[in-house]
Amino acid sequence: MKWLRSRTAVVALIAAVAALTIALGAWQGWLAQAAGTTYVINDVIPPEDECGTPDYTTTDLNSVIAAVSDEDTLVLCEGSYDAGVVVDKKITIEGQADVDIDKIVIDGTGGGDDGMEVTADDVTIRHLTLVGPICGNRGIDILPAADNTTITDVDASDWSDGIFVSGTDTLIQQSNIHDNLAGIFLAVSTGTHILSNDIVDNTDNGIDMDAPDLALVGDNTISGNDRQVNIAGSAHIQFLRNTIVTDSNGIVMDLPAEALVIIGGSDANANTFDGPLTAAEHYIVLACGSEATVNATHNYWKGSPAISRGVAGVIFNDEDDPDADCPGDDAGAVVFHPVAPGPAPAPSPSPTPTPTPSFVWTGEDATPAATALDCIAGNFAIAYQYDATAGWSRYVPDNAALSNLSTVDQYDSLLVLVTASGVVCQDMPVAVPAP
Repeated sequence: MKWLRSRTAVVALIAAVAALTIALGAWQGWLAQAAGTTYVINDVIPPEDECGTPDYTTTDLNSVIAAVSDEDTLVLCEGSYDAGVVVDKKITIEGQADVDIDKIVIDGTGGGDDGMEVTADDVTIRHLTLVGPICGNRGIDILPAADNTTITDVDASDWSDGIFVSGTDTLIQQSNIHDNLAGIFLAVSTGTHILSNDIVDNTDNGIDMDAPDLALVGDNTISGNDRQVNIAGSAHIQFLRNTIVTDSNGIVMDLPAEALVIIGGSDANANTFDGPLTAAEHYIVLACGSEATVNATHNYWKGSPAISRGVAGVIFNDEDDPDADCPGDDAGAVVFHPVAPGPAPAPSPSPTPTPTPSFVWTGEDATPAATALDCIAGNFAIAYQYDATAGWSRYVPDNAALSNLSTVDQYDSLLVLVTASGVVCQDMPVAVPAP
């Protein structure tokens, strides 16, 4: 199944995403790459000699941040540093690369403060451990004003939220987020990429999403959490190539009509769902009353008794699910067609999705949507149109109750979920403007 995509927001959602890799090799290699000045910080007096002569000897990183400039890099030697770090400059804070991550600690066990609070753009945090006061405060708190934060090779545990994101274009990668109340919380954020992490054994949700637009969750292991993923509010999200292991509900969604969620969507991007589900639990759940488009095709369903229950038994409230319990709720799932190919494809490092062309109407203005799409009738499940003022409208074939896209104008572009391969609109009329 393929998507015909349109509009900047949707194209950005499925545009090329290459996983960034950080080689935690020689410390000197990092120093050579620094754009500004690099400062070495040690935590004890007299300083240890494991990282040479430090520029600063203190456990108070805020005093160092106050003294440095944008583009500078702070390298933390082995040791323990105070929580409550406020990163209000465009800097990099990283642990000494040739020291194990568990020996470079932001210590919040005393409570009262977040581990690190990011308020500036273009901040990088990497190769650090952040330990909290047993489910209090946040390990890393990225505030709304902070854009382009990069978090790499971080271990966060024992916080209320391991990482809390309300900024824009955050990258969280190659990190271990575990034993918090919630692992990663996205709060009305945009453009967050969560790539190649272990998000495990958190008391509540592994990933909690509240209206996170244009989010990508790829190549992660998500397991052992009370609920693996929870999504609410308007969002456009992709889940690609994750391994999700659960004995309770996996991905749970309560979404409005304008939301679009792709879970798998192609063989190359298949997620693997595993775990001993009970009869009352499901790998994917769409709440009653949701009107979103969810493309859950091309995933690998493992575990017992998932295979014996069949796909309808592991995806709850699919429109074809005979066990769906939304009586009289005709505004349930719009497109939610799962398939179960297998075995799962061999993982590859973050393949780049390839966008396909948009469906662009070239005929007359005010043409009924059904007429404009007649050339692919029977080969698509739903079509969306975005308007900057009115937002999203949709056309669902043969379902007037769910359709609020009545007409299209010349050169309108549509996002269309095509259900057959090789579908092309032949002989679309081309209207000639009046002279």
